[in-house]
Amino acid sequence: MKTYKYIDAIIQLILIIGAVSFVILLVNRSFSIDRYNFIFCYFIVGGYQLFSCLANAAFIKKQYKIPARRDYHKTLLVLSICVAISFPIGAGIFILGALLLISPLIAVLYCLICFKELKLFYHENE
Repeated sequence: MKTYKYIDAIIQLILIIGAVSFVILLVNRSFSIDRYNFIFCYFIVGGYQLFSCLANAAFIKKQYKIPARRDYHKTLLVLSICVAISFPIGAGIFILGALLLISPLIAVLYCLICFKELKLFYHENE
């Protein structure tokens, strides 16, 4: 389990740093970001973190989870409900725009949660 948590946290850190670096390196001369590269990076990092979140929820013992993980799960649930409700009432584009700005912060938060849990795991097993 320790190896999984370590690899998971490192992969997330690499993906976030890689995505930011990739987007920064591909900024064109007019200092505008190619939206397709940004969205590609956005879905790679987000997709892996969603997979990681589900795997951690299913396989990691409760004693190795910090309270922030439960708050993170609640945040994902609320955001999912907001997206689901927003499309029928015609506000979907506004919610998706907000998520485009909020999601990178949530990704960094989730990465920090994983590193804190890894630290907890190492302290518990010494």
